[in-house]
Amino acid sequence: MLGKGEGDGGVAHGRLLVRFADAFLTREEAVLAPVRREVAETLGNEAMVDSVAVVASYEGLDRVADSMGIPIDEERIEPTEGLRAQLGVNDFASAANTKLR
Repeated sequence: MLGKGEGDGGVAHGRLLVRFADAFLTREEAVLAPVRREVAETLGNEAMVDSVAVVASYEGLDRVADSMGIPIDEERIEPTEGLRAQLGVNDFASAANTKLR
């Protein structure tokens, strides 16, 4: 989502965690390092490591789904149309595997 999230998502330190996830996904150490340091200072080293694990796990699962070419279930195409457009999901490489109407 890079920069499109708002609020804290109802999670303690949610804004910081969203900033961390966004920084992680840039793959730029100069962007990530200060936020990683802030997470460690604010939440502690264990929480920082947990945060890295969550983001990395999601990134890995997303890559597996993309590489497998998993299409959207037929019954989910219409109800998710607006959300997919808002999030830019239709621009993902794996979107080519779903026949959109």
